[in-house]
Amino acid sequence: MAKGDAAARERLLAEAAAFLRRRGAEGTTMRALARHLGIGAASLYYHFPDRDALLAECLERELVGLETAVLRAAAGGGAPAERVAAILAAHIAFQLRWAGRAGRRHGRAGLAPLLEGLPPARRRRIDARQRAIVGALRAVLTEGSVAGELLVPDATPTAFALLSLGEHAIAWARPKGRLGPAALTDLLVALGLRMVTPAAG
Repeated sequence: MAKGDAAARERLLAEAAAFLRRRGAEGTTMRALARHLGIGAASLYYHFPDRDALLAECLERELVGLETAVLRAAAGGGAPAERVAAILAAHIAFQLRWAGRAGRRHGRAGLAPLLEGLPPARRRRIDARQRAIVGALRAVLTEGSVAGELLVPDATPTAFALLSLGEHAIAWARPKGRLGPAALTDLLVALGLRMVTPAAG
């Protein structure tokens, strides 16, 4: 791919991701996106074979960023509880960014609406990234449990339970209200830590 084509494709992906976050998967069509960008639909089809391929690539690129942040937090210094908090904060921020206004408008949150109907190969790649995120959190939980710093009867279901805290965060997030994204993230992280922190005394 020529350098100019690659740069144009990157710009289209960035714009498409922002549009997708606002409109949701249901509201993102090639025609609507092209109209928003002020270009012909043929320009989009030059870079992407269809809408699903475009949406899947947007989502996978975002998941790469989340996976990188989670792996960095898991491998970082600090106590296990601090690393769990960093992982949860990154995951909640991702969910809030992707659910966005579209999630509230359509009453659907999390990644499920974006994953429906993806081609099997793309779905497997995305599933692998999600497994890496769960695995990183599970490893920190296990480490903390072995060290006696965290109370984790079973690391796998605990990891899934902690990550599920962010899946419907958009239902409570109010950008200008009492529970803005930062306050809501702090609340959910605190709740998550209470699930795995031994009681004092």
